Amino acid sequence: MSIQTDKKAQREALKLRIEKALARGPSQTEVATFCGVTDQAVSGWKTTGKIGNTSLRLLAAATGTNPAWLLTGVGPESIDSENGSAPTHSLTPVRQGRTGVPLLTWDQAISASRMAGEVQEGVVEYIRADGPVGERAYAVTVNDDTNEPAIPARSRAVIDPDVAHRPNDYVFVLFADGSATIKQLVQDGGATYLRPHNTRYPIRPLPADALILGVVIEVTQRFR
Repeated sequence: MSIQTDKKAQREALKLRIEKALARGPSQTEVATFCGVTDQAVSGWKTTGKIGNTSLRLLAAATGTNPAWLLTGVGPESIDSENGSAPTHSLTPVRQGRTGVPLLTWDQAISASRMAGEVQEGVVEYIRADGPVGERAYAVTVNDDTNEPAIPARSRAVIDPDVAHRPNDYVFVLFADGSATIKQLVQDGGATYLRPHNTRYPIRPLPADALILGVVIEVTQRFR
């Protein structure tokens, strides 16, 4: 079997799994709203077998389907019961224009930004962004107070690796030693700096070997 034929067979198999997941309920309109896409986009998943990684995870969550099974066909189909029955949960409609992004660990976020954002194993939670985000966008939990009050500790920063950074953006930066940070990108006199919003911390030059992995486009906070 040629590689092209094999890919076509895999796409056809994925189409069938998408159709089966959607048949579990809720309605296609509810699923579309939950995933932050249009009805037409969901129809396109069924007819073409083409679905982004984030959308696949959200589709699985919306239909009570095992995301690993949906992606590969391996493992139990259902996450709601051992016998694969239809999900018992219902979706709370959300306003159009919102979308879900995976909440990643910092290590997962670094990997997603540098390796084209393939589906991450171990993702157990999604959060909703208040505005439209790119297909590869994700969120991380902020663990320090260096950007307070703009980005509070324990808030979730939504990062889009496909947005071009500009001066004064908050950016997700990877250093050569493997550590990462979120800081404001500022320019002064032709030099570029990383500035913490919290004035108790110093401004530092952006190292030449540092990588800007994405732009913070939104910050959300949970109190419980």
